[in-house]
Amino acid sequence: MSFEQRWEEIRSGFERSFWVANISEVFERLAYYGSFASLANYLRETLNFPTEQTGTLTGIFGGMVWFLAIFGGAVADRLGLRRFVTYCRSICLSASFWFSRRWAFRW
Repeated sequence: MSFEQRWEEIRSGFERSFWVANISEVFERLAYYGSFASLANYLRETLNFPTEQTGTLTGIFGGMVWFLAIFGGAVADRLGLRRFVTYCRSICLSASFWFSRRWAFRW
């Protein structure tokens, strides 16, 4: 079996929703590990935190990410998915705007 035949068999063997879920999971993991590594690098290299304190703070960050997922799920169940996603996207958009303005003008 050639590579192209095997690739087509894999692609056609799963529904589209399977591929969407897996690709979004890959990007979610990349975002998490990228922010985790960036935080550790920023604390250690830019702010000159000791290695032990950097490890502690990045560990707290990791724990908070997992805790907030449970809290966010409970809030989403109460509000409904569509309204919850709308609120979350609004918060992310305003935070991105605020950070871009904050660093652009060096307040």
